[in-house]
Amino acid sequence: MNPITEELGYLLKEVQQDLRKRMDRALMELNLTTPQYSVLSQLHEFPGLSSADLARKSFVTPQTMNLIVQKLEARELLGRALSTNHGKILNTEVTSEGKDLLNKANAIVLQVQAEIFNPISEDETIMLTDILRKLRKASALQHLD
Repeated sequence: MNPITEELGYLLKEVQQDLRKRMDRALMELNLTTPQYSVLSQLHEFPGLSSADLARKSFVTPQTMNLIVQKLEARELLGRALSTNHGKILNTEVTSEGKDLLNKANAIVLQVQAEIFNPISEDETIMLTDILRKLRKASALQHLD
């Protein structure tokens, strides 16, 4: 691996860590963690995802996801019901209270992202987004092998 590629990976991780820390701090005002926000966002976009799918999409273990879902359910931000297709699977959906909180959280997260990406132009942001999507797609295709 050449030094430029090694530095690129490190830089990506540094920016990701900074984004996570800022989101954690900003979302505290809503008594929400970044993983909880991720779960609400994923379930709003894809209602009924399994806990295993949520864990993969939120970059946490299934055990951690179970705790996150339980906490969100206790706050009545999520609701779970037995699947009509499979008696042992629980379908999870965002409640109206969860949607209200998610709307507030989205505004906060957009502000945090604007602060992080402020040093680069709109064209650079679009270019970076395109590059990262290409890398994500290439990575996903490699995992199919």
